[in-house]
Amino acid sequence: MSDTTFWSSDIRERELRMWTGLGPVGYRVRNVIVSILLMMAAVGTFLLLSTLVSLYPGTGTVVRGPGDRAVQATGGACARGGPISGYGFGYWWECDAILRDGDGGTRVVRVGSSVLTPDDLGRTVEIRQSCRDGDCEYGRAANQWLEGLLLAVGRLGWFLMIILGGTAVVPVVRAVVGAPRYLRLHGRLFPRKADGSAG
Repeated sequence: MSDTTFWSSDIRERELRMWTGLGPVGYRVRNVIVSILLMMAAVGTFLLLSTLVSLYPGTGTVVRGPGDRAVQATGGACARGGPISGYGFGYWWECDAILRDGDGGTRVVRVGSSVLTPDDLGRTVEIRQSCRDGDCEYGRAANQWLEGLLLAVGRLGWFLMIILGGTAVVPVVRAVVGAPRYLRLHGRLFPRKADGSAG
């Protein structure tokens, strides 16, 4: 009973005060703006995380396996992406690479994150290849401990992005149904958990 009282004195009063003070239209506009800002924060987190991963020269593989090896690659045509792309902020090169297999065969792959650049056109350089279930990643030789740190930071970043994106749904619900209906819905979904941080 004390939880319900606490919830009523916190979230309920806050939402009804804004509903009354701003009016139905102002309340909804405010929540739409809050949702947009949270989504922008989630996208910004994704781009910053992508930038961090792209700056790292390795393959991103922490546990070595049979698919991890050095390969000889001859640089081919390159295309530059940016200033905002799947690699994050900045400009990044994606280049064709002709890989030579141990049996003398060749194959062409696309290598991103500026592992190869136009300076490597026609040159043969050694890069790392990491393959799992037919899916391969390419990079330069790098410290394995740094790869473990990158993995930890990456998972933390993805978790934060999911939290921000999920939190953005709450103000959307408030904007659609309004404060009175939102409070009734919240009360039905969380009758015992009345933490002020839940709304």
